[in-house]
Amino acid sequence: MKNILSEIKEDKERLVLCFPGVGSAFAKKHFTNSLIIGWNGKAMLVDAGAGLSRSLDKQGINYEDFDYFHFTHSHEDHVGDVQQILYRHKYLAQRKPKILITREYRGELWDNTLRGGARMNEYNGRNLVFEDYAEFIHPDIVHKRPIYNVDIDGLNLRLFKTIHEPGGCTKIEEAFWCNGLVIEYNDKKILWSGDTTFDPNMFMEINNSYDYAQSPYDAIFHDCDIGGYAVVHASYKDLLTMDNKNRIHLMHYGDDYETVDAIEDGFAGFTKEWEIFRY
Repeated sequence: MKNILSEIKEDKERLVLCFPGVGSAFAKKHFTNSLIIGWNGKAMLVDAGAGLSRSLDKQGINYEDFDYFHFTHSHEDHVGDVQQILYRHKYLAQRKPKILITREYRGELWDNTLRGGARMNEYNGRNLVFEDYAEFIHPDIVHKRPIYNVDIDGLNLRLFKTIHEPGGCTKIEEAFWCNGLVIEYNDKKILWSGDTTFDPNMFMEINNSYDYAQSPYDAIFHDCDIGGYAVVHASYKDLLTMDNKNRIHLMHYGDDYETVDAIEDGFAGFTKEWEIFRY
């Protein structure tokens, strides 16, 4: 039976983006923020917060239906379902998922988030390691921010570190690992900010890594806090100061999003669950 993921994979000519979740960590009206990238018959799931499987299940989609995975940082609303992804692949699909991850974050994700439960082996008593569960794709560093680059089946991804945690942090060197993405396919270039504070320098450094004088993005999907947690997210008020707001789609928002009119204020609008964008 055809579902949304099947439709995404069938469009082999265009870059397709879809959002199984659009909400913040405390949102009740929406599942937490995640992204599906579709290209050339392939699909990558970016982030899997706790309970995201329920959103997928409503569409008839399982985690093992994806070709690749990428996880941006270790907050529960982004990696709470990762252990389920590993288990479903190991015990149900009996194959390893392909995970795009930097070498630096790979160890942190396993040691500080996954190892406590996933290391247990009910068969021979040997503690399992991350490699028992997954295959890894490691991007290459191309800029000191740091910014990494990788090509996967014709899709180019540039992973850039963001300033998200700890609260009040202003220096990229002091920030915990969290990343956004520049997604490029068939001359279309999309910036997906991931979780980040308001950081105009981020755009400048990403453009420098490409040697671009100006932002070349066909669309920008940006973290947005309406009110209350702007110390670790980009506030709606600050985003209003950005150029080309008509290209900015707002995501990772709380239940108070209806208190503002993003279209009236010049933005492309708030992303919606299971909304599909084709480029």
